Amino acid sequence: MVDVFQISGLKIGVSAKIFAICEDKSLRKTKNGDLYIDLLLRDKSGSIYSKLWSNVDYFRDKFDVSDIVFVKGKVELYRKKKQFNISS
Repeated sequence: MVDVFQISGLKIGVSAKIFAICEDKSLRKTKNGDLYIDLLLRDKSGSIYSKLWSNVDYFRDKFDVSDIVFVKGKVELYRKKKQFNISS
């Protein structure tokens, strides 16, 4: 089971669901040329940089900056900072 968390309570290695405001959204390309969405998500407890690696074509127009999103993913460590990798 995946629990709903506030951003400040996210721990590395944990799968979680979060409600957050999309503060920043950019469409980017990997080194291989694959598209991904780079996000900054924020709730009342804090913010976290996030990545959406799959189904980019489907999700790219489903939300915008300032929209509230409900996402599921896993917290990982990237360059000594927490990053939320979104699975859905």
